[in-house]
Amino acid sequence: MRIAANLSRLCLLFHCLLWGCSVAPTGGPRLPPKVEHVGAIHSMLEEGSAAAHASLAALLGREHLYALGPLEGLRGEILVWDGTPFTSRIEQGAVRVAIDADAKAPFLVWSYVKEWSEVEVPEQAKTLAGFETWLPDAALEAGVDNSRPFAFLLLGAVDFATIHVVDLAPGEPLTHESHRAANHVVQLEKQPVQLLGFFARAESGAQGVYMFPPSTVHLHLRTQPGTTMGHVKDFSLAPGATLKLAWR
Repeated sequence: MRIAANLSRLCLLFHCLLWGCSVAPTGGPRLPPKVEHVGAIHSMLEEGSAAAHASLAALLGREHLYALGPLEGLRGEILVWDGTPFTSRIEQGAVRVAIDADAKAPFLVWSYVKEWSEVEVPEQAKTLAGFETWLPDAALEAGVDNSRPFAFLLLGAVDFATIHVVDLAPGEPLTHESHRAANHVVQLEKQPVQLLGFFARAESGAQGVYMFPPSTVHLHLRTQPGTTMGHVKDFSLAPGATLKLAWR
């Protein structure tokens, strides 16, 4: 019996080393699937360049990819949902959503997630500010180690949401000011949505890398049936929204 138990633990450890997950201490919270990134917000702005550092094609060979970031040149946004690579660009003043497996990004954050743990979103977490405050405690209560970065999903509808699609003009020098000015803002009301986000504590080192300080969450939203997609600036969720925490 003891030999079988030890073999089982060794097999689990090998699986986690192979696929990038971790084993939580017995009785403790579960370590979420690994969050990875390439490039960084601060490097992009310091260098004044939004050249590509990440390619979706290199990541899509493995199933259950969830990822977000801006498009190369800051000409749009990326949202990969369970292996489907959505992009949004501004064309003739309007948002255009497409599927593009060859998209590239100056920075990208991603995780491979096979299973999710569901939690109902309470009233106090329906706004973005309330949600960001509630999320780490909700994760820990659900058994997810909130000391590590993790991916999450939000499913439901919004009463309103503000998103942007970055659209830096070709040849425009990249500065903090031009980056802010390039944000094409879209206001949404009363729409079903799906959101992909990543959480990382302020002390995790993610600030200025794939988190915009001082926020601890980075979110992209896609409307249903999928005509609009972009980076989330604010929202108010309608009743009945569901949070899904990365589990395995």
